[in-house]
Amino acid sequence: SAPKDKSEWSPIQDITVENCVFWSDNNNGIIVGTETRASVIERIVFRNIDLVKCSNTCGDVAGAMAVVSLHDTALRDIIFEDIRIEHATGPWFNAFFTDSIFGIPGMRCPWGGSIRNITLRNISITGGPLRPAYLRGYDQNHTIENVCVEGFQVYGQEIKEPRDARFVMGEFVSGFTWHG
Repeated sequence: SAPKDKSEWSPIQDITVENCVFWSDNNNGIIVGTETRASVIERIVFRNIDLVKCSNTCGDVAGAMAVVSLHDTALRDIIFEDIRIEHATGPWFNAFFTDSIFGIPGMRCPWGGSIRNITLRNISITGGPLRPAYLRGYDQNHTIENVCVEGFQVYGQEIKEPRDARFVMGEFVSGFTWHG
């Protein structure tokens, strides 16, 4: 059952993952969240990463990079920087709330959940398809706020507008900025 307050769950903070090569055969390439029960996940940095392959059979659920809230954890201050995606069959970025994922049920907590202060800086798709990127809030108690894209390239070309990066934003999303 859901805890009565956030103090029952420990925080996850101050993690940096850098200078890596990733390969994912059937799920997200780089992800923060999902099967985590934490009061907050914050100050997470992914830097200088080559995502060689990210294939999935999960449709728009699994992405090359993702931030997903299953248990109303506050996910914030997350940076994806200098990431090169060589081939991804799912969304190039995905942020959303869910009630269950891969058969694992989530919890709705009295305080709600949030995804905020996400930076996507110097992201390049170097090969494979350009699939959409999704920002999907859930309701007024489960919002996505302050997502910033700074420098996005597809096949070596700088993308100036979010529509050309195939960004799809649902309800309960605010503070999106694009610096192409």
